[in-house]
Amino acid sequence: MTAPQSLDAHTNVPAPVNEPVLGYAPGSPERATLEKRLVQLASDRVELTCTIGGKQKMGGGKKLDVVQPHARRHVLGTMKNATATDAREAVAAAKAA
Repeated sequence: MTAPQSLDAHTNVPAPVNEPVLGYAPGSPERATLEKRLVQLASDRVELTCTIGGKQKMGGGKKLDVVQPHARRHVLGTMKNATATDAREAVAAAKAA
């Protein structure tokens, strides 16, 4: 067994600071900014990828639309399902990590 090692340094961890709590009341600037950003996000379509071994790639399966859960006709983006080959590659990458 090895002897416990000590840290030969002076550390000074800063105190955590929370971001300010905003009200988002109707008519407030915070709410207007939030509503504007939500409209922007709703209009952007994204391609969702798999991450296997630290690399992003589209799955090898069927292409699917990704929709808002509360507005199922609104498409947020697209993705391709992962295949058995994708799953095997992911397992191999995880084992190698």
